[in-house]
Order: sequence, then C-alpha cells, then structure tokens
Amino acid sequence: IADISRHLADEAINIDAVFQVPYSDKEALPFVVTLEPVSQKRLERALALIWELPFHARPPLALPMTA
Repeated sequence: IADISRHLADEAINIDAVFQVPYSDKEALPFVVTLEPVSQKRLERALALIWELPFHARPPLALPMTA
C-alpha cells in the first residue's frame, strides 16, 4: 500500500479510504482504494506506474464514479 500511495501522491491524488477483508489466500489479498475526485489523465498515469509494481495478481481496476 505504501508503494501505491507514493505513486498516487506523485500525481497529486489523495486517498479517501482503503478497505481490505481478510482472505485465506495470502498470495492474492484483494483490497479497494477509494480516491478523492481526480482527473482521468492523472489517474491513468498513476495506474500505469502502479501496474509496474511486482505484487499484482491482476491488473489494477479503476471504476470511476460520479455524484
């Protein structure tokens, strides 16, 4: 999570919350990070950097939400 936070901060993206439920498979722990509003361009740049991190079981997924 520290590496993810660093890449988000590099794009001036603020985290709103992090949610993780205990999971039996410690090699694939799913979690959700919600963000404060951010431009799609900055989010895409951050996600590209986050995807390069070595721990992913699946690619990061962004689900934009509007109020």
